Amino acid sequence: MYTLIVGLLAVVAAIILTSQNQSARRAAEQGQNPLPISHEELVRNYEARAKAAVSEYNGLEVKGSFTADEIRKVKDELLGLKVPAEFKELHVQLVLGLTKIEDSLAAGDAKIRTEGQKKIEQAKATYTWLE
Repeated sequence: MYTLIVGLLAVVAAIILTSQNQSARRAAEQGQNPLPISHEELVRNYEARAKAAVSEYNGLEVKGSFTADEIRKVKDELLGLKVPAEFKELHVQLVLGLTKIEDSLAAGDAKIRTEGQKKIEQAKATYTWLE
């Protein structure tokens, strides 16, 4: 009986280890890092990618006429980021601003668009590294 229990535990452990290895392999194949990253690396990554998204938004603003799809693309880039705790407020402000602009394009309401633009401008003023 004891041998049977030990054998079953060994099989369960092997299944768990195999499953973890397959998950790590799949993540590596998809270009994902299965290992945890340091907080400093998370911050650097967020800053770089958020700055790139804001830069893309700025390009759309300069262009003057943009579509809801273009704004949604920028918003989706932001939503795909892992956000360090110290940037959660910034992240919400940027996403909310882009959502308001996106909504204004659908509704044709310039007031809502202005509110969204102000949120993004406030974020850029507070977090000057976004420029």
